[in-house]
Amino acid sequence: MQMARGKHDRRGERFDPRSFANDPDIARLLQEMGVSILGKNGGIVPSKAATSELLNDWQDAIGGLISGHSLDKRRRAARVKGSLELKSVNRDDGCEVVLKCGASTYLAAWTFNLDARTFSTSCNCGHQDLCEHTYFMAVKIKDLLNNPRSELVAKIVGEDLTDRNLKQTFSMLQSLARNAQMALPKGADAHVIDKPLTRFVWDVKLDRYYKSVHLSPCLQQEKKNGGWTKGKESTLEAFLKSSREQWTAIDQQLAELIKQERWQTPTLELADALKILAGSDQVTFDREPCELETRPLEIIVQEVAGGLRLSTSATDMMSAQPEGSTAFFADASRGVLIVLQEQGRAVYFSGPPHSSDICNHLRKQADIIPLDKQPALLKALEPLRSCMAVRLPESIAGQDVSYHGQMTLVLQLRRSGMLDASIQVRDRNQMLQSPGEGLARIHEIVDEKPVQYVRNLADEVQRTRELATELKLKRGVPISRCGWRISDADDVSNLLSDAGAVVERGELVVLWHKDSVSRFDVIGRLTANNVRVTVSRQRDWFGLTGTCKIGEQEIPLKDLLAGMHGRPTNGLMEIAPGKWAAVAEELRYALRRLADVSLESRGKLQLDASAIPVVAALEAAQIQVASDKHWDKCLKRLREATDTVYDPPAGLNAQLRDYQLEGFRWLCRLSHWGIGGILADDMGLGKTVQALAMLLTRIESGPTLVIAPTSLGFNWQRECERFTPSLTPIVFRDIDRMDLKNHVGDGDVVICSYGLALREAELLKDIKWGTLILDEAQNIKNSNSKTAAQIRTLQADWKIALTGTPMENHLGELWSIFHTVAPGVLGSWEQFRKRFAAPIEKDRNSDRREALAHVIAPFILRRSKAEVLKDLPERTETNLMVDLSAEERKRYDQMRLAAVSELDQIGDDSLSHDQRFKVLQMLTRMRQLSCHIGLVDDKWKGSSAKLDVLMEQLAQLKERGNRPLIFSQFTSHLALIREACDKAGITYQYLDGQTTPAQRQQRVEAFQNGESDAFLISLKAGGTGLNLTAADYVIHMDPWWNPAVEDQATDRAHRIGQTRPVMVYRIIARGTIEEQILKMHDEKRDLVDGVLSGADAAAKLSTRELADLIRLGVDPSVSKS
Repeated sequence: MQMARGKHDRRGERFDPRSFANDPDIARLLQEMGVSILGKNGGIVPSKAATSELLNDWQDAIGGLISGHSLDKRRRAARVKGSLELKSVNRDDGCEVVLKCGASTYLAAWTFNLDARTFSTSCNCGHQDLCEHTYFMAVKIKDLLNNPRSELVAKIVGEDLTDRNLKQTFSMLQSLARNAQMALPKGADAHVIDKPLTRFVWDVKLDRYYKSVHLSPCLQQEKKNGGWTKGKESTLEAFLKSSREQWTAIDQQLAELIKQERWQTPTLELADALKILAGSDQVTFDREPCELETRPLEIIVQEVAGGLRLSTSATDMMSAQPEGSTAFFADASRGVLIVLQEQGRAVYFSGPPHSSDICNHLRKQADIIPLDKQPALLKALEPLRSCMAVRLPESIAGQDVSYHGQMTLVLQLRRSGMLDASIQVRDRNQMLQSPGEGLARIHEIVDEKPVQYVRNLADEVQRTRELATELKLKRGVPISRCGWRISDADDVSNLLSDAGAVVERGELVVLWHKDSVSRFDVIGRLTANNVRVTVSRQRDWFGLTGTCKIGEQEIPLKDLLAGMHGRPTNGLMEIAPGKWAAVAEELRYALRRLADVSLESRGKLQLDASAIPVVAALEAAQIQVASDKHWDKCLKRLREATDTVYDPPAGLNAQLRDYQLEGFRWLCRLSHWGIGGILADDMGLGKTVQALAMLLTRIESGPTLVIAPTSLGFNWQRECERFTPSLTPIVFRDIDRMDLKNHVGDGDVVICSYGLALREAELLKDIKWGTLILDEAQNIKNSNSKTAAQIRTLQADWKIALTGTPMENHLGELWSIFHTVAPGVLGSWEQFRKRFAAPIEKDRNSDRREALAHVIAPFILRRSKAEVLKDLPERTETNLMVDLSAEERKRYDQMRLAAVSELDQIGDDSLSHDQRFKVLQMLTRMRQLSCHIGLVDDKWKGSSAKLDVLMEQLAQLKERGNRPLIFSQFTSHLALIREACDKAGITYQYLDGQTTPAQRQQRVEAFQNGESDAFLISLKAGGTGLNLTAADYVIHMDPWWNPAVEDQATDRAHRIGQTRPVMVYRIIARGTIEEQILKMHDEKRDLVDGVLSGADAAAKLSTRELADLIRLGVDPSVSKS
């Protein structure tokens, strides 16, 4: 039967390998080629490639057999159940098999011929050639062929295919190991043949018949006693084929000059080669060392008796040689070469093509030119004067005036990042010349008199060497006599920086090639001596002006400071638009800090007195600062504050801890300086007593106004009476407010709540306060709130904020507090937003984050309990994950899906600020359902998973004698907990926003005296101002968005006075919004550290981000894992 598909036989029919069997090399070669060879028994031993192809042939053939069966045969074969056993296998054309199908046994066979693309089958079932049994056989054979360890594959390839592949792999690994060992570097103790060092020198040979010069390489070897051999003459072809490792920078440049057309001998451009070799030690003349120098060829006209004599600098040198000396004169392509063999030197006079003709002519024809031919001579020389040095007598062209060309660094930055740098000289015609080459004499008319300006070529060459050394140009790869290619990025940066210093000295000009991918107008190096700063009083502020002068460039201080916010590029700063300079790190840091504290108003720079340390640092950096008496007075106060050691006042009835003493002194320094700040110690570290101690030093400055949450009013009154009896605490709500203005005075401390401060703002504004203290200052974190706005209008000589959480969500909160107590520190909101808030929160700019930390560092003091209270008991925090009941899960999922549906109807484009309240409502409902169904369904009478866990914990704690604080942000949740506690016989104290200050104090004292098993507290109402060290457990029933609020609540128990370890539990409903809130906690905890300690800060969640919390949900099955 014709085969449905298959491949042609890859094994040749005419080729008989038997005649090669006795030749092992041929046999091995044939095996590697994939050709079968004879075995010892005369049979064919398949190669690895051949057996692989043989297996492919079987697979192709069995595919043809399967496709040859009709659909009916295949359907019947599907009902056949049984097994296949191999009876015989002929590896080249098929096999016989035994099929056991139930109770029946069949003998089937299959053969194929790939050359004829045919196959045949047989089965003793009595049907035609192709039947259901042959199809069953074909499928089974295909399965066997696909199994490399099957019996059939082993019979075809001669062994297990997997074993064969492994053997091949192992063999390759062994071969790889042998090669790797051979490639290993020889050990230190291995025998090393002491091979002499070699180098190429370039030998000058003169063709004395044709008066021409030839240059050829010679290979020298280093002598054992030093020096080099005369060398062995080589060829340009051999030079090009030699190892480049032994090439010098000179060799590399010469190799670039070698030209070789196809089938022709390579040639070397002689004139350029001589320029490269000049000054090197790689030149010989007739294999003897020779010093080569290069000079431009000059035409010389001299006045002599009877007329004028015309010569060249080359012919004059030949004429000046003593009689009998050996001097050779030869054509050197573009110019002439004079070799002074006895002196071991040669001089190449470079000129235009065929300039040797005029030299040879003038050597032979030294006739005097009559004076009447002078006009004709000058006319003939006129065209040359613009392109060659023509020296004329002083009577004709004026006297010689030596001048130095402008040393110029020409740069080209390539797309690859490599920089090409070359040193050139700009002459009086503003043309660039190679050092020591080009037009050396320029004729001009000055004051109606002729003058001959002469370049000092030798000096140019010397200065080029010095510049190349100073700029470290030789680190690059030479590309010309005075040019290098620099690939290392650090070397590029260093070059640009070093070049700036030379530019500043006036010794160099930097030019950028027109094809450079980038250009920097390098105007020099910025140093402290370049900068002048002036500070002067301007109404309520100080004006900041100044300039920066580099060479002839003068840049306003405002532009200079704006440039300090950029990043250095290749070691340069863009200190003004289009102007680049190298700036030392210390100077850049000082100017950048000045830029961060300077404020802009109506196009001018201003400073607040809080910037005094930054300006003082400028003087330390050797920057000249001019100031008026007002600024000097502020500076004097700062120095006094810094130099004074403040001891606790005698009227303080408290022993301050070390860190509290440090805080007191910090407050006193700010007070003396007159700049406000933020005492941001952790909760429980005694910010109140530190502030009271400071107030004792300010009694004579006037009355003090303390604005604090209502819950802390009693605390201020009690601690004032306890620690500072010489101060008079006055609770604002308890006095005749209208009479306050007339009677309040020195030593009085008026204690007022934030709510009363808002309502009675007009009265409080009429009083001139000596000190204003804002306790829990996060209450004014919203700068747009009426409370914050009214408090900013209060008049006080000095203001200070106390808060353990200066930021809870975003940097705007920090700015709001500073804008109240020290507005000059951070400036206006718009400037703060552009300079700090947006780059930090949106762009995650670490440089801006560090800059803000530096700006506020003198005005904010923050210590954590872990830092200062080494004896404070340990605090352990644990999340108790709770699975919702079936009904709770059902209700929660229904609520979430309904919220998602509503969000989809609103659409992302409509999720503006106006929709924020609705999204927060959805989130609140989901959070309530995570706690207890009863919070959203008044008819629900059952319990909740969380409440059940809580009651189990309370029972265990009561039995062990532990007493917990239980916090929830939902008072309705606390009501359900109270009900469960009543039923379980657990006594408790209770506190929420409706509790009066007197009741608060009473219940706190009762709990501290051991009257109750637990204390149930509303998170917002009881999170601050309470001292509850009688508790050693804290349980949070529901997580709040910001962990700082929870931490404040936890600090009610974990604070000074606590003697036992504190255990903190958060009861979290698994698979709910609460888990996502926990993930946010880490980012929120980093917010304060983002500015105060340099870590990243999280920005405030947008409405869309809040909506995503609803959409994403949490898979409870995933959260379990």
